Amino acid sequence: CALSLSQEYLELMKSTEQMNEQELRALSETYDSVFLHPDSYRCARLAGGCVLRLLEKVESGELRNGLALVRPPGHHAHRDKMDGYCMFNHLAIGARYARQKLGVERVLIVDWDVHHGQGTQFLFEEDPSVLYFSVHRYEQGRFWPHLPASDSPAVGQGRGEGFNINVPWNAVGMRDGDYLAAFLHVLLPVAFEVSGVGEWGWGLSPLGGECGADPRCRLPPQSCLHFSPGQRYMWLFLSRPA
Repeated sequence: CALSLSQEYLELMKSTEQMNEQELRALSETYDSVFLHPDSYRCARLAGGCVLRLLEKVESGELRNGLALVRPPGHHAHRDKMDGYCMFNHLAIGARYARQKLGVERVLIVDWDVHHGQGTQFLFEEDPSVLYFSVHRYEQGRFWPHLPASDSPAVGQGRGEGFNINVPWNAVGMRDGDYLAAFLHVLLPVAFEVSGVGEWGWGLSPLGGECGADPRCRLPPQSCLHFSPGQRYMWLFLSRPA
């Protein structure tokens, strides 16, 4: 977990195991949309460990691909704080682990949760080895997390400029055709371009939560096969509809 977490934050999370209900509630209220339980730290660690174990199995060839269906979710979590129901950013931890421990050169993360995964974006906004693509409800910033960084001009910083792509929906009620347009005309051309050099791991983060995966947001499997023939892909599902 330390791959994408500060030591101070890890120690804070571990301390929640010994907190009573009043202390947990007080700590939760210092964050945005966070609700802690004495088992939150253990569950978040198990979720992150599940992602890492799946990555190892795919990388070793034991599995051709895999699905990590884990809770609590992670894409709102930052390096040093909780946010939006998320304690640890499992995808970020997995991406760093794949890069540093498994020898993967580049990672593509595709996130179609109804909310923008600001935690994931901030963790990789200066990293050219990780391309983050997010399509999410925005409504001119009126929809949570209410950040200018969730809008399309946020394209990364420094060496990571150009490796962050946001497709913010300013209207509501988006349908399957809208998602297909975003995937086919924005995501796929970029994925084709970047997958031509080196090896790319692939993590899909649709999840934020309670409503489950929406079949309207599904990209046909045959489309995914064209990214880089012969490579192994890792699908890490975390999803809900816009």
